[in-house]
Amino acid sequence: MGPFRPDASPILIARGAEFAATPAGTGSRTTVPAAPPPPATPTATGGHRPALAAPKPPLAAKGGPVSLYFQAVEALRSGAAFQGLKKYYKFLLLSDPLLAAPLREHDLRGAAGHFPEPLPGTAPSKEAALALVLLDRLLERWEGGLRRLDALRAAFPTSAVLTFLKGELLLAAGRDDEARRLFAELATLPDPRRLPALARFLLGRHGAGEPPSPTARREFLLKAAARRWDLLDLEGAIAAYQAVIGQFPDHPEAPRALIDLLTQMDRPADAAQVLQEWEDRTGRPLLDPLPLARLRYAQGRFAEAVQVLRPLAAQDPPNALARLLLAECLFQTGGYDEAASWFQKLAAADPGNLGLLQRLAVCLEALGRPGEAATRLGMALERSPDEAPLRQDLAFLLMRMGDLDQAAIQFAFLADSDSPARYEAKKQLAVISRLKLERDGAGETAESAAGPTDPAESSAAPDHLYWEEENTHLASPGSPEHQARALTQDQIDRINQLVEAGRP
Repeated sequence: MGPFRPDASPILIARGAEFAATPAGTGSRTTVPAAPPPPATPTATGGHRPALAAPKPPLAAKGGPVSLYFQAVEALRSGAAFQGLKKYYKFLLLSDPLLAAPLREHDLRGAAGHFPEPLPGTAPSKEAALALVLLDRLLERWEGGLRRLDALRAAFPTSAVLTFLKGELLLAAGRDDEARRLFAELATLPDPRRLPALARFLLGRHGAGEPPSPTARREFLLKAAARRWDLLDLEGAIAAYQAVIGQFPDHPEAPRALIDLLTQMDRPADAAQVLQEWEDRTGRPLLDPLPLARLRYAQGRFAEAVQVLRPLAAQDPPNALARLLLAECLFQTGGYDEAASWFQKLAAADPGNLGLLQRLAVCLEALGRPGEAATRLGMALERSPDEAPLRQDLAFLLMRMGDLDQAAIQFAFLADSDSPARYEAKKQLAVISRLKLERDGAGETAESAAGPTDPAESSAAPDHLYWEEENTHLASPGSPEHQARALTQDQIDRINQLVEAGRP
């Protein structure tokens, strides 16, 4: 049994504004809260850049967006479902927040129960119809919301509120041109109040005003995608980045961020496809060396990652991530000698990272230096005696070396601990007992074949099932004491068979 090889691993108040679906001429009024400062947007390289300053809304309101959110939630919880939906919509609309889909679904669950889908052949009340539109919009059910709005607008064709709602829904769904055309109709409708100004504000915030600003549009979409990522709405973030790529296919920021996201989601094949599509489309490189190496590492293309990482690892000041990735990629390709050198440097710089020591020990064993590996593990355990993973590694290493007595000491320590490793340790103690019985039986057979022995020696108490309490030191693998306990290759092979059989 060769050295143990683990799997690859790297390392949110507005007043008034009744949005009721009313016949033309009745009008509506809207009060707009101030937008909060825009958050910083994470970049593909892990840093942050300030988002573009949000345009100011046409009006300000008392309380601010956070107050409006809590008013909406309180109204929903108290059973005032329609009022709560309107406040929730205003909050999302006017403060430009982003709430994760599970949170929105949780907040709106009561309202959804209050306004169920109408039965076939029945028509909902005006309030219920508008409430269902708001639910579709808040939960991003674009097509369902558009169908309901079209039905309402057929009944109330000059309603400025319904026209605004459809335009805003189209804008939120990324259909900017359609939203712009619909918003332009507001000025022709009776008593639109402040809705045209609000529409211009929203178009400007989306970078879709007149004239359109591609830069503002791109930055808005990138910010929205990054915020979805921050909120762990990962599928939403993927869709958002893909939308940016669709509108700005030659701009690198969205594909870089999407590759980073997909790599973190353990979807390297999808990340590699984004990279390949960029290269096919533009003929230009996309990723800097370190993100490229991370992708190749995630793909399991370790040899390619090594070629990218070597120049980075040699830089001064040192790039710790590049060195760690290089060491791991060398390890995965069997370059144990060079990997051991890097893991030794990394472990010296970060002695509290026991994972680095574990990797180093495996490399040393693979290089035929198990004694050095055991010594390093033993020294680390003297400093941190409660590190069960290290002790387990040492115990199994000693078994592979044939040092059953010292392996039993380490497993006994684990078996008497509170660590989850105690269950495995107890199994391996039983394995060791069987091995020692086999070994001693083989020795007795050999002695019988050699003839009678000294009676004094034959009367000695057997010790193959026990070890002395004071015998807790780790014998040096090169010492005579260790050599005397070393087993033959056949016996080591038998250890490996029993170790594997004893695993859960």
